[in-house]
Amino acid sequence: MSFPVCLSTSDTVALLHADCPGRCKGRCRLAGAYKRCIQMCMICCKDCSCVPPGTYGNKWACPCYARMKNDKGTDKCP
Repeated sequence: MSFPVCLSTSDTVALLHADCPGRCKGRCRLAGAYKRCIQMCMICCKDCSCVPPGTYGNKWACPCYARMKNDKGTDKCP
């Protein structure tokens, strides 16, 4: 079994960012405002390099994602 070689930290982050669209599609698949959910999820995923599992909740799995708030003080990330 072989593993890909990471040349730098930025390579690792780029790989994680490449996963954001698929992870956000899964997270937002049941959302009523799907496009808005995807938009916010992508912002959060790129900043935190993670998306909690499932379509709702489970934010304990990604503390950075859970800490992000909008201007109104409510959760920014879906």
